[in-house]
Amino acid sequence: AASVGLDLVQILPVQDTGGEASPYSARTAFGLHPIHLRLEALEGSESFATEIETVRRALARHRELEYADVAGIKREFARRIFDRLDHPRLWNEIEPWVRDNPWIRAHAVYAVMRERHAGRSWRHWPQLRDPQPADLDRFWESRSTELLYHVWLQSKADAQLREASEAMARHGVRLKGDLPILLDEDSSDVWIHRHLFDLAGRAGAPPDMYAEHGQFWGFPTYRWDALAAEDYGWWKHRLHFASRYYHALRIDHVLGFFRIWRIPATSSTAMLGRFDPSVPVTRDELRAHGFTDARIDVLAATEGRVGAQYPFELEYASIEDPQERLVLMRRLWNRILLPVNEANDAFRPFWHWHDTDLYRSLTEHERTALHALFGENAAQQEVLWAATGRERLAMVEHATDALVCAEDLGAVPACVPGVLEELGLLGLRVERWTRAWDQPDQPFEPPSSYPRLSVCSPSVHDASSLRAWWEESEDDRAAYWRALGKDGKAPDSMSVELLTEVFARNLATNSAICMLSMPDLLALDPALRPTDPVHERINVPGTASEGNWRWRMTCEVEALASNEAINEPLRVLVADRRARAYARGLA
Repeated sequence: AASVGLDLVQILPVQDTGGEASPYSARTAFGLHPIHLRLEALEGSESFATEIETVRRALARHRELEYADVAGIKREFARRIFDRLDHPRLWNEIEPWVRDNPWIRAHAVYAVMRERHAGRSWRHWPQLRDPQPADLDRFWESRSTELLYHVWLQSKADAQLREASEAMARHGVRLKGDLPILLDEDSSDVWIHRHLFDLAGRAGAPPDMYAEHGQFWGFPTYRWDALAAEDYGWWKHRLHFASRYYHALRIDHVLGFFRIWRIPATSSTAMLGRFDPSVPVTRDELRAHGFTDARIDVLAATEGRVGAQYPFELEYASIEDPQERLVLMRRLWNRILLPVNEANDAFRPFWHWHDTDLYRSLTEHERTALHALFGENAAQQEVLWAATGRERLAMVEHATDALVCAEDLGAVPACVPGVLEELGLLGLRVERWTRAWDQPDQPFEPPSSYPRLSVCSPSVHDASSLRAWWEESEDDRAAYWRALGKDGKAPDSMSVELLTEVFARNLATNSAICMLSMPDLLALDPALRPTDPVHERINVPGTASEGNWRWRMTCEVEALASNEAINEPLRVLVADRRARAYARGLA
């Protein structure tokens, strides 16, 4: 990076996710994943050097990352190395680190208990399901080898990541980390800080053109009232902790600080979700629009059948035939109002309320009244969301000295850009999605017009690579070709020259930061391009595909230093960007 003038490297989250390949399924807000350990740097690894190198060479032959194999092998080697160490000496050496990292007390106990119960969630443990401080104290008094192992493992991962970050800084390159907004329910933080999490709710995203039934992420949502009562101490600690490694931070799904799509934990899709917080529609407002109490009860009942009992979505999970399951679930989705309290006097509209059989059964007068009421209700949300986001994100300013960047993709409330700017947080602009959507032909907005407080990127890990995107849509391809000022028909595939032009357009951005993804960068060298660009994709959101999170670089990092097919055009492009910045006094 330094040799070509790049001064920022961004990585995905590196928190421990156990056996889950997604880096956003964290089992701890603080502990690091052993899959990232450099085994050869561990004291005592010399005895296993030959074995480690043999396994490394075997795994290096695979085109994709064999996640489960690599994670398991590294844990196994780490344990074998640890078992040969002097444990009484280790306890003495590691105690200062434990004092400086109080989170490790609960996390290490949680890790030991999970191992003792064959990897089962804390919900299924016969002991320590609801831990108290005294329980942790007793566990630590044992000074068991199991406990020491997990403390040692995390202390080594911490030291190695710090060392890597400091070494990068000596080369003038800074490290940008990624902070998932949510945690897995089966995590040490949810286990020990139960009062901060809403276990009756699950986070996700509402239905859209990419996900017909929305995205059900499965992570519990926060109890923001409990967090606020503690002055957001847990979040502040998390942000401050990340500063030990990162010079810049990407906060994942920052929209969740404004409002999150909360889904009942009894669901298996996002269809029955609602934004939380949001201004509800009250029974009084419905009455004012001409609805009687009896009629309101019909609108709030599944299929309009007041008093009828229906199963939860999860209860249909055992039905193997997807079509049969979908037919049954559509009955659950045939509704207009979702009650939000036991008093049944406040509601939120079902996401597809206007496309249900129940809606079609209404009179024209009732339909008109609902459209008017829901329109008024929607207008009220922005004021609430702006205040909510401003309050929750204000803590960021004093919690970290890292440059904070916000991932604000998706259905973005109108208030978000203004609040982020007000707080000095950088938003995200992905060129393919940054278009004048309200204009004819929906032209691409030039990166040179992006706000200064933003991060610009031609693609992200949740999107297809540039080459794959180019081949996905003829309309997008033609529109972008025109945006480049080209005439005639756009080529069917993206050449090295065209890819370089896309990079140049993005590096000419007004954004403070421009990030180029590694799969796209490697495509500058035809020898490193996979034949099918679909293999350049890192993740498909909302899916559990076996191909997710398995992308590997098509060369070893050391080989990049001498790869002039990639380095030469990058040097020129980066030098041009820096020269423009100096000319404008922005460098």
